[in-house]
Amino acid sequence: MPNDPCVILSATKRVQVIQDNAPTISSLSNQTYCGVQTDSLSFTVGDDRTALANLTFTITSSDTNVISSNAFSVNGSGATRNLIIQKVSGTPGTSTIAFQVFDELGQSAASTFTIT
Repeated sequence: MPNDPCVILSATKRVQVIQDNAPTISSLSNQTYCGVQTDSLSFTVGDDRTALANLTFTITSSDTNVISSNAFSVNGSGATRNLIIQKVSGTPGTSTIAFQVFDELGQSAASTFTIT
């Protein structure tokens, strides 16, 4: 039959498309510190596919003389997290803090705030 010009063979392939949205992160307000200080700032995260425990974070300071790059840590679980900032320098100035959350597919959301 395959050589019969009157026979048409066809195949159907079914493809399922799964949409994955980028994670979400709440904003933080600008902060003012006087001297050496430790602060805990609460924020929330979310993702439609990645388990919240598997989200990862990157936090950077635009002026490491004011806030060091290793002055940050994140704790908490589920949607509610805390950004811990340890300002160890008495150096005056302003630094923009950028923090990002990444899901397992590498998609991200970002937020920024300033510390003076």
